[in-house]
Amino acid sequence: MLDENRQKVKEAEEILRREEEERRKIEDIVVKERYSLDEFGNEIKDGKIKEAGKNLKEASINNAKGKGFKTDAELKSNEEYAKLADERETSLRALARHFGHGC
Repeated sequence: MLDENRQKVKEAEEILRREEEERRKIEDIVVKERYSLDEFGNEIKDGKIKEAGKNLKEASINNAKGKGFKTDAELKSNEEYAKLADERETSLRALARHFGHGC
């Protein structure tokens, strides 16, 4: 009985550790995306609209690559890319709500 309980505690600790790692990864993505959006806003203010859009897209792709997500070059069609973008936006909104930033 005692060994069973110890095993359950170890399993629970491992689950918590993995969840914490996932939370950190997600927070890292959110921070990078926020930074990218801030930079985008600054470039817009400076009148560099075309460059700002290019840089935002590039930063977003690099953030995704760093976390193992597919990039637009790896997707097979515009429809699949649009679906991924919708899922990503939904996820980011859910994260923002979860961390108290509402969207």
